Amino acid sequence: MNGLNRRLPRQPGLPLKEHIYNCVQSGPLSDRVLRHLTVSVNGLEVLCLMVDRMGEEFKPHISTVLPAVIDRLGDAKDQVRDQAQQLLLKLMLPASSPQYVFERMSGAFTHKLWHVREGVLVCLQNTINRYGARSLQLSKTVPAICKLLDDPNAQVREAAVCTLTEIYRHVGEKVRADLTRKGIPQQKLSQIFARFDDVRASGNMLPTADMDPVEAPSRGGEDEVDFAKPHSTKVLQSKPKGTSSISLGSKPKGPAARSSSSATSSAAAAGGVDEELFIKSFEDVPKVKLFSARDMMDQMSKVNTILSDPNQDWEKRVDHTRLLRALVVHGAADHDEFFQQLRVLEPSLVLAVKDLRSQVVREACITIAYLAQQLGNKIDRFAEVVFPALFNLIPNSAKIMATSGSVCIRFIIQYVHSNRLIPIITSNMSSKSNTIRRQACEFLNQLLHSWGTHTLEKHIAILQDSIRRGISDADSEARAFSRKAFWGFAEHFKSQADALLGALDPSKQKMLQGELSNSSSNNSLNSAEGLRPGKQRARSASQDRTLPKYGTLERTGSIRKSAGTSRISSSRSDAGS
Repeated sequence: MNGLNRRLPRQPGLPLKEHIYNCVQSGPLSDRVLRHLTVSVNGLEVLCLMVDRMGEEFKPHISTVLPAVIDRLGDAKDQVRDQAQQLLLKLMLPASSPQYVFERMSGAFTHKLWHVREGVLVCLQNTINRYGARSLQLSKTVPAICKLLDDPNAQVREAAVCTLTEIYRHVGEKVRADLTRKGIPQQKLSQIFARFDDVRASGNMLPTADMDPVEAPSRGGEDEVDFAKPHSTKVLQSKPKGTSSISLGSKPKGPAARSSSSATSSAAAAGGVDEELFIKSFEDVPKVKLFSARDMMDQMSKVNTILSDPNQDWEKRVDHTRLLRALVVHGAADHDEFFQQLRVLEPSLVLAVKDLRSQVVREACITIAYLAQQLGNKIDRFAEVVFPALFNLIPNSAKIMATSGSVCIRFIIQYVHSNRLIPIITSNMSSKSNTIRRQACEFLNQLLHSWGTHTLEKHIAILQDSIRRGISDADSEARAFSRKAFWGFAEHFKSQADALLGALDPSKQKMLQGELSNSSSNNSLNSAEGLRPGKQRARSASQDRTLPKYGTLERTGSIRKSAGTSRISSSRSDAGS
């Protein structure tokens, strides 16, 4: 597939592109390409690549392709249905717009296959999570969703309720007012409103909720839920630059101070998650009673059975992920057998992290972060297993999934000090994705300022080389985090940091010294007050000529706090400096 992607022409008008147009227009595509499992998956993936390459040039062919893609939403295989969902999102952007595609998908709400009816509801949820509620004219789709509340299939009915709940999360009380005029039976309406109340009580409402919709001419009987045209919205204001963030030692009692990094502020504005939400969710779990190790093992077995089956209802998977947290809250980890059961659960939790449902991914990340906070180094092997899957979430276009992975990694780094995690982090500093490289540099900075020297010393060479590469990274934020990481490295390994500094060109040396003098981070070396007089090592004349302005790196007194009072995300402050 990658080879095909590279061979697709970049410029319009080339013979291959003309041939692709002819293939799309030829009609038999739906019959010949999208019929069997492997062919269907590959065919849908090829179409995704074509849309990526052609962008808006693909728009005239959407009407030709769309019926076949909608039919694939009803395929018996999960792989095909998932790939069809991915293609639908790409047909919205960059090929056209979400509203353009949904106007041509109206027949899917009444399709004869229940999988298709469920799939179009899932697609609607994915759309508003990725592109926002303002990308669609929801007043036209809500009536169709309400009709599916009485669908013969239970999964479709549940998907309809979940879709209305997701719309409510984005739009707010206007949805509640609108539904009262739809003729929904009172009992069912009460159940839906109870879901709405749960969402609002959980603090998961988005910044767009309860904002004024797009102004439109007043018409009798017009639905209030109308977010058809994207327009500027009020976003969350980021805090002034600083180093404060929420303490991992206890649940915050007031609004948490947040990092000023662009990643965090944009995530908050776009419906992502942060450490505060994780901590609030940690013990928001059902009550369970454990009378013996046998009870615990039975419950863990139930969790594994549900999470290991991707065909299970997604809400059931979310509930059982929360059940795992509930078991830890109620003392499951006091039994030695718990860690044996957790080892059995590893593949299931990795599968949950890789899930296409953002709600499943978020709950999985929250649960993993809670395990890290409560069990520390006892789950070092488990952390090593889930780390790669968490990194794969970082470049995800769905903010809730990307930020869930990122926050979870920070919790693991803060509480699980395992040297086996270091190569996983440093290997991601060579990723083709600048987002992954940037985050990897941030994580490296965090661990160098929070881990003990004995944990790091096994990988001195890897750390030294990674910092060198990070300082020269093409991404400015990655370079900034790497410069901060350098001074954390210098706290542990002075001579190796000296050697690294001497090998850098003068411009990078100046940037490092500027970081030393200007950084306001709690984890940086601050000023000459922290340097111990009388400890300086004599330098040769050649060294002095090479670095006339910069003295040898000196160890400062310990500035690292105990684990109970240290704060995650402090390494992110002033990333742009």
